[in-house]
Amino acid sequence: MSVLLADLIIPITITFVFTKVVSGEGFSCGVVREGGIACWGPNSASLRVSGLSENFVTLASGIGSLCGVSQVSREVKCWGNGNSLLSPPIGTRFVSLAAGEEHFCGIREDNHGIECWGSFNSSSIPKGSGFLAIASSDFITCGIREDDLVLDCWFANVSTLQLDYDPPLQLCSPGPCTPGSCGEGKFAFNASILNEPDLTCLCVRKDLKICLPCGLNCSDGFFPSSSCSENADRKRTNNNDSHPPIPTPPCPRIAQVFRLSELKDATNGFKEFNELGRGSYGFVYKAALADGRQVAVKRANAATIIHTNSWEFEMELEILCNIHHSNIVKLLGYCAEMGERLLVYEFMPHGTLHNHLHGGLSPLNWSLRLKIAMQASKGLEYLHNEVVPPIVHRDVKSSNILLDADWGA
Repeated sequence: MSVLLADLIIPITITFVFTKVVSGEGFSCGVVREGGIACWGPNSASLRVSGLSENFVTLASGIGSLCGVSQVSREVKCWGNGNSLLSPPIGTRFVSLAAGEEHFCGIREDNHGIECWGSFNSSSIPKGSGFLAIASSDFITCGIREDDLVLDCWFANVSTLQLDYDPPLQLCSPGPCTPGSCGEGKFAFNASILNEPDLTCLCVRKDLKICLPCGLNCSDGFFPSSSCSENADRKRTNNNDSHPPIPTPPCPRIAQVFRLSELKDATNGFKEFNELGRGSYGFVYKAALADGRQVAVKRANAATIIHTNSWEFEMELEILCNIHHSNIVKLLGYCAEMGERLLVYEFMPHGTLHNHLHGGLSPLNWSLRLKIAMQASKGLEYLHNEVVPPIVHRDVKSSNILLDADWGA
């Protein structure tokens, strides 16, 4: 990109070629291809970045401040207003940078963790997870987690936004859009497995693509049957049969097969106002079927679909169909159409135990709490001791204990 800078006071015209351009309040700055940073606009003089010859790989700008990642040291350097904004971590190498109104966040080079500085609520920054990419608005920063490709967001100032705010997304992105080829050890993600067969890319431009790392390990009983190519991950095949028999449909006498169009209508197109909750698997929606039944629809997100193949989904579905207990939420049916994976469960009118304990809903008396605890224990005992093979829950918490119309757990 070439930009013509005309100074209104001194009649000098200079042409620069930029590799990156950002804007703040009353100024714009760009990374000059030959080295350094050039700024223009009525408030550009307050940044005091003139005379730089160092190269920078990226820039980010707040209202009155600017930060960049040095190409040589990979450390962050900042200019502008606000002492806290101009005090980035010292000695930390970064690979990415984003800025809000009065805060900056970056992805560390060593562990891909998050570092933030400026006007920021440090307790909201995610811990223990690496990130592929980050982006910021005025008061919130979001990133795509490496481990499950799910979007995670944290707040610059908790007094500005409600803590229970979630981005209004129906589909979690499997990765950032980037130009050029994916390179060795990666493949270009084909979005046709998500919704429509003719949808190949989730990016806004055809020259951009989402690159994902090739799978390395196979589950027990499977072996890699093809190599990872530029446009597809390596395939996994069952050790006993290249084409293992798939139940069609699994447990037909118990689980109903739903059409995708039927579940879309029942959830108003998977709209956010129908959302009951979300987790690592995906989103759960309240739905009203054509026959009048109220159900809960669990819709897998992109990351779940990418990391499990159709055979694994069928095996998991067959296990779920064989679970029958009064204290385990009943699976009513499923949909595996046009790349989607949806599970339909009975609806729990009184929601989660967590909401009643901490969310300001109707209080639970002692006898009801004891009843809920006993019933939840019976459900876990059934999973651990009576199901063959045994199932270990691994995530027992109040938000995973649901209450039916009779306050049963």
